[in-house]
Amino acid sequence: MGLYIGTILLLNIPSVQRQMSVFVANELASILDSKISIGRINIGLLNRIIIDDLLLDDQSSKEMLKVTRLSAKFDILDMDQTTAPYFMEIGMHCLGCPASRGETIAEACEVHGVDCDELLEKLNAHLASKKA
Repeated sequence: MGLYIGTILLLNIPSVQRQMSVFVANELASILDSKISIGRINIGLLNRIIIDDLLLDDQSSKEMLKVTRLSAKFDILDMDQTTAPYFMEIGMHCLGCPASRGETIAEACEVHGVDCDELLEKLNAHLASKKA
């Protein structure tokens, strides 16, 4: 859990957020072949991302999208249902429960007395093996 908290704290340092914003904007710009600028990226506890001051130009350099704040909450089970067995094997049998859908992985691990770092390592390894 310490590594996770350290990473989240690091990602909330303004200079790190600026560097991450520039990196993401450059990567997206090269993929979309358009100008993109991002003011700030804030990563929440495992399941939330907030992007401030997003500007996207179309390929003829005309402003296509301007957003002051874009917030997205995501759920790993919605993204990849093959992760469910990793939760089930550590006693999280309440995956379909409405209350559990609002919890972060860290909160669920705390409630179930499970080491969050171990679960995240397994989930990351599983997801990486699917990409290979």
